[in-house]
Amino acid sequence: MEQLRYIYTFINKIKWWLLLAPLIVTGIVVLFTRHLNLEYSVDSTIYTGVVSGYGLETEEASTQNWNMLNNTLENIINIITAKETLKDVGLRLYIQDMIHGDPNKDNTYIKASNYNKLVSITPKEVLDLIDKTSEEKTLENLLNYEESNSKNFIYGLLNWHHPHYSYEALSKISVKKLGNSDMLQITYSANDPGIAYNTLVILNKSYQKEYQDIQFGTTNNVIRYLEQELEKVSYDLRNGEDSL
Repeated sequence: MEQLRYIYTFINKIKWWLLLAPLIVTGIVVLFTRHLNLEYSVDSTIYTGVVSGYGLETEEASTQNWNMLNNTLENIINIITAKETLKDVGLRLYIQDMIHGDPNKDNTYIKASNYNKLVSITPKEVLDLIDKTSEEKTLENLLNYEESNSKNFIYGLLNWHHPHYSYEALSKISVKKLGNSDMLQITYSANDPGIAYNTLVILNKSYQKEYQDIQFGTTNNVIRYLEQELEKVSYDLRNGEDSL
């Protein structure tokens, strides 16, 4: 009993310290971590469909076919990480955030704090190019404005060190094959959940367009040429019929 009384007396003497110490520690932690950036990671799985395209669904798939599969997957990975693809992603992401950002509250596109920073660094001549009614028109405006000059805002946005839209930031996108399948996993992280998510959404659309242009560009050009020639022949035929 005597020992319990001593323990009670000791605790009673330091009770205020027992209450204040956790508050002080909490305050110090909050003070030193309030400016830390949280990282939000997102991932996306792409089904390329190239296995069935090469007839690899059977157990008798040849080594040559597997090599063709691996080469195709490597080509897709190279397209995803290509500078031209990243440029398209960076510009479209910037345009989307400028159009849909809100200075007063976070939304699914960009946090209010990041939007306000973005607007503050964007010169007025570029702000005037943002068409709130059309992302495609805005993209056309920015591409026409861009030039290889260190003083050009769009050039600097892509080539310097912006944490969301630069080649440096977007080069952190990771692409890897999932085992022996024809599926790819893309992962990315940013300090803004909306930006992280929409980066991959835009990337998925952008790389598909680039891939289709490469795969079917020649065929489409031939078809377009034949259609033009057919139109010419039809025009001449109609004129000939009318003259008769």
